[in-house]
Amino acid sequence: MTRRRALAAVALLAVAGAAAGYVRETTVTGDPASGTCLWWGKRQLTYRVNATSAANPPTGSPCPDCAPCLDAAAASSLIAATLPAWTATRSGDVQACTDVALQAGAATTQTALGYDGVNLVVFRSGYCGFTSVVPLDDPCRSTVGACAAKYNCWEHDASGTIGLTTITWNTSTGEILDADVEFHGRDYTQPSGYLLTCASSPACSAAPFGPPPEAGCVSIDVGSVALHEAGHVLGLDHTCSYAPPYDSCTADSVMRPVIPAGTVRRTLGADDVAGVCAIYPRGGATLTCAPVTSDGGRKSGGCASAEGV
Repeated sequence: MTRRRALAAVALLAVAGAAAGYVRETTVTGDPASGTCLWWGKRQLTYRVNATSAANPPTGSPCPDCAPCLDAAAASSLIAATLPAWTATRSGDVQACTDVALQAGAATTQTALGYDGVNLVVFRSGYCGFTSVVPLDDPCRSTVGACAAKYNCWEHDASGTIGLTTITWNTSTGEILDADVEFHGRDYTQPSGYLLTCASSPACSAAPFGPPPEAGCVSIDVGSVALHEAGHVLGLDHTCSYAPPYDSCTADSVMRPVIPAGTVRRTLGADDVAGVCAIYPRGGATLTCAPVTSDGGRKSGGCASAEGV
């Protein structure tokens, strides 16, 4: 088994394009034309949310305004209200075209990622690389994921990335075994910065910080990021990111890799619906990919697809 990470990054402008379709995640990171596509063998998927954030860095002062939406319960509720959109219905239909379902489980304080039977959604706050968050001599710095688990801090790039999904899959088949989602709770590195918010409108000012933080406005919408990352959890890749024939880039797709500050994107686009319903059709077999060759347990071959290709 191995892991794959996918991300959604903050951007001020959306990317434009012409092609339509969806793109599938594969076992080869960043190359939808290679590897074996990723898929779940079950249709009912339970996730658990840790939205407490890291309000008490070990060597710093408490940060009550770091909590997502300034209220962890509000963030969890918004996620639970948004993710059922992936049990999608095509335009004009009455019944959903897929029976895959993302279900909220009990809240958790878990912070560690990995193949552990828990599909975790966790909010990080504070950059693990800062000594104000993780002491320089802490042994966790020598092990990937250890500091994030210990301090609930963001262990990836210091700015730009707001969401990241870690997937564990069976290397022989592409079947997904575990998926964990991380939110980067707040970005202190940019002049404007961002804050994770739950309001649906209006857009926040350039710097939605305090004290106290600006309330009742949209900086980076928790629901929008959660819906995007859930697409990765289900095996969908970014649109607007690859060469033809994987260059779909419709404006309404939640799988676009960037989200402008102040934007709310809580409903699926037609391409998103086409993707989830093709992979997990209601009452039908899951659309998997037959491996072509084997290399040390990893199967490879052209298995990723875009609608119409």
